[in-house]
Amino acid sequence: MDDVLIVTVLILITSFRYGVGSDFFRYVTNARTYYNWYSDLHRLFNWSTIQAFGGQIGYPFISVISGYISQNEFAILWVTSVIIYVPLIWYCRKYTKNAFVSFSVYLLFGFWGMSLNVLKQAISMIFFAYAYEKLEEKRYIIFGIFALLTFIFHSSAIIAIAVLVVSKWIKPSKTIFWGAIGIGIFFRLSTPLIVKILSTISALNKYLSYFGGEKSLHTDRTFIWLGALIETLVVCCIIYFALTQIEKLRMERKDTDHLLAIIIFGIPFSIIGISGNLWLANRLAKYFFFFLIPLLSVLLGKDRKKYFIDGKSRRFIWLSLIIWHMMYSVLMLDNSEFVIATYLFQLF
Repeated sequence: MDDVLIVTVLILITSFRYGVGSDFFRYVTNARTYYNWYSDLHRLFNWSTIQAFGGQIGYPFISVISGYISQNEFAILWVTSVIIYVPLIWYCRKYTKNAFVSFSVYLLFGFWGMSLNVLKQAISMIFFAYAYEKLEEKRYIIFGIFALLTFIFHSSAIIAIAVLVVSKWIKPSKTIFWGAIGIGIFFRLSTPLIVKILSTISALNKYLSYFGGEKSLHTDRTFIWLGALIETLVVCCIIYFALTQIEKLRMERKDTDHLLAIIIFGIPFSIIGISGNLWLANRLAKYFFFFLIPLLSVLLGKDRKKYFIDGKSRRFIWLSLIIWHMMYSVLMLDNSEFVIATYLFQLF
């Protein structure tokens, strides 16, 4: 009943929103357009259309489904909320050590802010989390299905899926941690190299158009580098501490090495994203940082004998997460006009 109540509240809050998120109107308008164009699903599921979307037919598909359910233009918000939050609660309950902690980390670390704005990636990340779990369970066919779902909602997931597989063979250590930081700094100072790499990957070269300085898509991103910097420092501190406690963590989760390896892979992308025009790299890092949710559910809980972290430190971490969540909407610009509103009536 707790889970049902939480999901219901989340769906109501997020589905009735209006103008929240810098991409809000684009998603609503696109959903209406997709329904008008592809209400006959045969037009969507043909090779030429799939190619035109670069394989990303997930959002057009659920746009058509939302149109079937209701002709209300905001029906897409209800559909996306159900797709994101129902599996999320199940994931926190089934695949983490402490459902309360893991769900709180989702809310406070910025993932909830993403789910209000970058809907396609928010959905993609949920499927990515399940792809990871199925890979761990060695259920490779189901893993492949979730990997495909991850990609068709956001093409950047092609990198995340590759990292998911490769990281399984990497044993995390402080050496690898510092190496990841070094690689991130190297690429951050080598923008032409990043551009060349993106231009050679057909699924990603469209993101070159975002390299437009501190303003893009009519959104002022002047301070986004500061948000990426703070997030990178926070994640690095968490990972370094986890590495010092790795033996105890392995006793609590047998997949600790894989979890830490994936998160470490996110550090170079996050460092590259400490920029006004390379900010999309930080968003890619969110795929990997999502696994802070199961990791922190252990670190902020108890091991077999005592807490991993003492009481004062735990309170500091919780306070930091709350403050970070308050800053996230400002610095990372997922709610650029700071609107709190619903299409039923204006709140502020």
